[in-house]
Order: sequence, then C-alpha cells, then structure tokens
Amino acid sequence: MTVASEAAVSAAVPCATNQMTADLQTINVELERRRRYIETILANMTAGVVSIDDAGTVTTINEAAERLLGLESRSAVGHPVAEVFSRRALAPARELVAELRAAGTRPFPPSRSLEEEGSRSLVRSFLDACSGSK
Repeated sequence: MTVASEAAVSAAVPCATNQMTADLQTINVELERRRRYIETILANMTAGVVSIDDAGTVTTINEAAERLLGLESRSAVGHPVAEVFSRRALAPARELVAELRAAGTRPFPPSRSLEEEGSRSLVRSFLDACSGSK
C-alpha cells in the first residue's frame, strides 16, 4: 500500500464511523417515537391488551386490561402468564393463552367468558406475531 492510499483509508474510516453513528442515532430516535406512539394508543384504548412473549411471560398490560381482569401492571409484567392469571376466575383466560400458544400462527379467534363475584366479561383474543417473535 502506498502512502497516499494509506492516507485515503485513514481519512475515510472516521467519516464512515461518523456516518454510521449518525444513522444509528436517527434509527434510535425513530424507534423511540414509535414506542411512545404505541404506548399512547394502548393507554387510551378501552379494550384490554396483554402482551405475552414466546416464553409465556407478560411483557405489557394496558390500563383497560388491568381494570377488566383485576390485575396490576407492576405484579404482572415480567411474570409468567400462568402466575399472572392464577386466580380461579381467570382460568378461562389462562386456558385461552395456552390454546393460542399451541395454535401457533394458524387463525384462532376464540372467546371466553370470565365471571367473578356476579360480574361477567367476555374475553376475545387475537393472536399476532409482534416484534421479537419468530
């Protein structure tokens, strides 16, 4: 390699590194914007939404789901769904999650009725692969 080509490479590396850093910052800003947007939608929905990862751990729960299912986010997120839905009244929801997980990606829109202390709720499920899923 000549002195001139070594100088060109030495000059190009910092420029490429700076460009990659700028690109990563732009991507991170966009991801953060999308995350806030989705969180805003979930927080303002009247439908209850509980997200469960491939390992069966609750990853998110919105306020409507907390209210409808009698759960608290702080005791649900990060815990196995079987533990979170352990109350007897939530057994139909626990069974529904097991069926959905077994169904994989096949269409499977079941519903269940949850009853507790004279109140009744209909639980509908929609299975969708989200980010982080295979």
